[in-house]
Amino acid sequence: MFFRIASKAIVHRRSRIAVAMVALVVGSAVTAAMLSVYYDAGRKMSREMRAYGANVMLAPAEEGAFIDESVMGDIDSPQWPAEINAASPYLYAVATARTASGEDLPVVLNGLWFDQLKTLSPWWQISGRPITDRGDDSDCLIGSEVARQLGLGEGQTIGVSYGDPQQGAAPGDRRTTFSIAGVVTTGGDEDNQVIVSLKSAQRVAGLQGRLSAVGISAIGPVQQVEALASDMGQRLDGVHARVVRQIADSEGRVLTRLRLMMLLVTAFILVAAALSVATTLTSLVIERRREIGTMKAIGAEDSGLLKLFLFELGTLGLAGGAIGYVLGIALAQAIGQSLFRSGVTPSIAILGLVLLISLAVAMLSGVVPIRKIREVEPAVILKGE
Repeated sequence: MFFRIASKAIVHRRSRIAVAMVALVVGSAVTAAMLSVYYDAGRKMSREMRAYGANVMLAPAEEGAFIDESVMGDIDSPQWPAEINAASPYLYAVATARTASGEDLPVVLNGLWFDQLKTLSPWWQISGRPITDRGDDSDCLIGSEVARQLGLGEGQTIGVSYGDPQQGAAPGDRRTTFSIAGVVTTGGDEDNQVIVSLKSAQRVAGLQGRLSAVGISAIGPVQQVEALASDMGQRLDGVHARVVRQIADSEGRVLTRLRLMMLLVTAFILVAAALSVATTLTSLVIERRREIGTMKAIGAEDSGLLKLFLFELGTLGLAGGAIGYVLGIALAQAIGQSLFRSGVTPSIAILGLVLLISLAVAMLSGVVPIRKIREVEPAVILKGE
């Protein structure tokens, strides 16, 4: 009898119930979407921020020393506190390049892993052909300022040697000729460098197996990136690790503000949904005053009517939450594609949370209507007053 009365009440007043259901579905959909993006945003935002370059740098522990190249094998490990998105060694050396007019000009030689450039330094603007082979020892990139000073460009060759003739080194000491694949513009130090493969730089400078620094792009919250730097500083021999604060702190601030905005939007929508449901249910109770009065007159107690009403609210809340979750996940996918160019992973935990929130909103919205039920006087209602 209890379930029959409850189902009849819902069916016969479906237009009013539909208004409350729509409010709960909208509130649940926005909640599901925002929570899904909220919990997935940290990782996705961290990946987006990798476009700003390395957020961890490794340098020699002692000034004037070098890092042993063997550390690159230790870095390529899944055991670190944060996921490593990309890593590249660097070797810097002051070399001599010959201009188009035959004049020698000192330049900075930068040896690195070309295959990590797109991930580690995606903002580099390369006019010409990018180099993607880590072991390419015949091609190079030159900075825009070096290209201007030397009068060289894409498709030409550049001769680079290590050793200053004024210091007693022969002009041809370790001279290597590279084909210029492209001209690099970054707005930074790279504009004044000749960029070659790590092996080529080591060979020209005579520093086989030595590195000047290592740049690492790590994915994760600021705390995980700091833990990664701390662990590397302790576990890697001859290495001092530091977090690039400008990037790590900016990432943390952006992520905090994004999450705060999503929580505020969710709270606003839930409050609006609760007010809409409360208004609709209050009107529904007023419409049912004669029915409630009749039930009280034939012996129904307030507790029984309260259970009936709470059952209706619970059904409404769970149904609205379930439908809203499905719509919210679809909305979250659209948001994920728009902001991060990738979808959002559905979560059973978020489904449970959305159902709980929707149920709580429905129950809280019934506080005023429940008071109206308790105020109904059977004698007054049956008199028609």
